[in-house]
Amino acid sequence: MQLLLDYAAADPAAWQQDFDARAEMRAAAGLSLLQIWRDEANGAVVCLFELRDRSGAEEWLKVEGELHGAGTARFLKTL
Repeated sequence: MQLLLDYAAADPAAWQQDFDARAEMRAAAGLSLLQIWRDEANGAVVCLFELRDRSGAEEWLKVEGELHGAGTARFLKTL
């Protein structure tokens, strides 16, 4: 299962530094980062994660959203 997560990132460099600093928290929640994209038009960032445990990812999302402004999250399954 994958997670596609959007972030608003007014300052992409500062966002990246903050995001990188939280890598251990993501790993502990069972998320592995696969790809990061940045929208050149508005600076938004989209991350694709592989999940080991959806419930751990959902708990991580609650904290991530409250503290770091994570936006739309979509859980995806490969067909």
